[in-house]
Amino acid sequence: MRRMLVHVFRAGGVISLSVIVVASLVPGELRPHSSLPGDLEHVVTYAAAGFGLSFLFSEASEGTVLAFGLFLLACALEILQLEIPGRRADTITAILSGMAGGCGVKTARGVMARWPWLLP
Repeated sequence: MRRMLVHVFRAGGVISLSVIVVASLVPGELRPHSSLPGDLEHVVTYAAAGFGLSFLFSEASEGTVLAFGLFLLACALEILQLEIPGRRADTITAILSGMAGGCGVKTARGVMARWPWLLP
């Protein structure tokens, strides 16, 4: 049961990452929308991705690399949106998204420290 929880977290991280990439790269009229405000959508998905993907790595240094990678991904996707019809890039959104990913990683690290059986 405990290992299943780890697999659920991992799957959630991979799904969140997939949603981020797909939703960021589709044209504006095809972009799915939730009932959340735009920036809150970004915060939730990046934090979920950071949290879930953290369960793929056991070392704290890997968590740092993951957080930095999510920040770079947020910046790259915002830049790529300049070339997509109906989309715009927003620096604040990139920064907010990257920080949310880092918060997700940090939260997962705290959970793993509290419950070591969750470590990969």
